[in-house]
Amino acid sequence: MHCLKNTRGVPVVCALFVVATTVITLTPVSVRGADRATAPFVLPRGPAKAGFDVSRFNFEIHGAFEPLLVTSTISAREAVAARLVASDTDVLITNTAAGPLALLTEQMAYHHIAQGHTNGQDWLVSFCVVCNTATRLVPKVNGAVTHFVTAGVYDGLMVMQDASTGTIWNHITGEALYGPAVGASVGPPDNVLHATVKQLMASAPDARIAVSDRVYFAGGKRHGTVEGIALLARRHGRPDARAGLSDVFAATLGKEDVRRPRMDLGFGIWWDGGSRYYPRDSIRQQGEAFIDRLDGRTLLVYIDPDTSTPAAMFVTSTSARLDGSTVRLDDGTVRDGVFLDKRGRRVAVERPRQVFTRWYGFALTFPGTAIYTRP
Repeated sequence: MHCLKNTRGVPVVCALFVVATTVITLTPVSVRGADRATAPFVLPRGPAKAGFDVSRFNFEIHGAFEPLLVTSTISAREAVAARLVASDTDVLITNTAAGPLALLTEQMAYHHIAQGHTNGQDWLVSFCVVCNTATRLVPKVNGAVTHFVTAGVYDGLMVMQDASTGTIWNHITGEALYGPAVGASVGPPDNVLHATVKQLMASAPDARIAVSDRVYFAGGKRHGTVEGIALLARRHGRPDARAGLSDVFAATLGKEDVRRPRMDLGFGIWWDGGSRYYPRDSIRQQGEAFIDRLDGRTLLVYIDPDTSTPAAMFVTSTSARLDGSTVRLDDGTVRDGVFLDKRGRRVAVERPRQVFTRWYGFALTFPGTAIYTRP
């Protein structure tokens, strides 16, 4: 097995985390030279964002994962009909200027970054499979579109580097961490939701799907022509709460917030006035669906029964409960991420900025974040 190593000979890509006693590897398979970034990593001259400690930045995975440049897509209907995806295929969904777009979670575990241009607008989706956090950003630096690559690891999180300035960027908030663009942002960040193709079809029948040539599995079949990544059980969209962070990644962590276990799975929300973390276990203890308040607004918090993923949307409801695959509210229902009023009519809803994530990453990104506790 091929593993990237640092200058001390310690593997930095193999065994990124451990589930029980089984090692899960994130080892990119050797592929054609054109598929790998060949330019060596060059650390830009500062400055550094306040609090950024460059000595904790590990850049050994720079160039190990080829970003996905999306130049064509296929309708979800066509992808299902052609059996390129199955109803239970895990996807990451975001909104673009051309409508909803889905990326295969299994492929994004390899690519980490996807970029595209639709209806005059440029977008970037990042996905760190270790911290399980996905967001959508705007790939422009100094007003010009540029390409991004996986630069390395900081605070146990994937960080990005842009091609035009060499600046290092936080992949969740879009803030510049180190380099000439410090003080700028490739935001504002927006939501990337975890779902299945079945849910995608229910919520957005006209959605498009982007598929790269990397190997993935759907409907019991192997698809793709180029090897990309080896992950146990190929269930990237269903992270395990028993996972442990590798020593190499842990070495990049800052001072941790020990109010929750490091690898705890939960739901993070942030807004202009603050941030809040909902442990998934706490949501389950409240029946997997409940009403909360956020910045003066009513919020439905629930665990999607098909994906076990926490999610939230703003509502006007006063009560909520989970009934099988349906969240029942006093003024409607939610199924497959779609809100229906009492007459069964689809109602557009607004969602707060949210990520399905691990505690260590969210707490280090938003120091002092509030932790939800049951009233």
